[in-house]
Amino acid sequence: GAACLSASAALHGGAGMVKIQTVEENRVPLQTLLPEAMVTCEFNEEANQKNLSWCDVLVIGLGTAGTTCALRCAVLGAKVIAAESQTEDEYDNYVCDMTCYNNRLFKAKGIEVDPMQVFEQYMRDYGGHVNQKLVRDFAMRGGEAFDFFLDYIPEEYVEKYAHANNALGHANFPGQCNGNYSFQGMTNWRDPETNLNMFPFVIRCAQDAIVENSGQLRWGYQGLALDQTDDGVVTGAVFRDIDGTLHRVNAKAVV
Repeated sequence: GAACLSASAALHGGAGMVKIQTVEENRVPLQTLLPEAMVTCEFNEEANQKNLSWCDVLVIGLGTAGTTCALRCAVLGAKVIAAESQTEDEYDNYVCDMTCYNNRLFKAKGIEVDPMQVFEQYMRDYGGHVNQKLVRDFAMRGGEAFDFFLDYIPEEYVEKYAHANNALGHANFPGQCNGNYSFQGMTNWRDPETNLNMFPFVIRCAQDAIVENSGQLRWGYQGLALDQTDDGVVTGAVFRDIDGTLHRVNAKAVV
């Protein structure tokens, strides 16, 4: 009875696909009463946990920022679920050049910049049309976040692939004449022998560390909608996996 009433309310509320999990003897009555609802009598605890998950922090997207955020939360002891629309086999991260001021790669070269100069330069370059708090945090703590990320990359990869470029912020740095601006403090991840972008390979080390710290990676999860309360607080999200199955993840915080 409760399942029937709840499913009926969900359908009338425009929830889309509604699936009822019940015992076999309830299948025919429910299908008769609610022909538009899906009914399953298969019980798989692992699948149930994936279909309706709870966590402290839900991270949507396993790019550079998402991976670093998920790893940081997992290391601090939070229950983390990170969802990525690409499958694990197909995953590619297109980042190659990263600008993080005063990270340890540049400090090793004896180069440090004044974060307030960076902040003020951004304000001038973009006419103040930026989120000042984000720019200030980036200028003052970007190097700290980058160094945390490096802690989970094998040292031999860092030594071979991470190159501190444009350390002095030269205006005529290659690419400038083509309309590309290379900020001072850029770290380039390339194989010096082949010039191939190695970051898609390197970032998987950080993603492996998420799992090692009890985090969960959900590959092939396409985000469909955020769950929100009436006052706009985000409490989770709904995803569709590559098999078309819907999954709801509830979280205390969503990034």
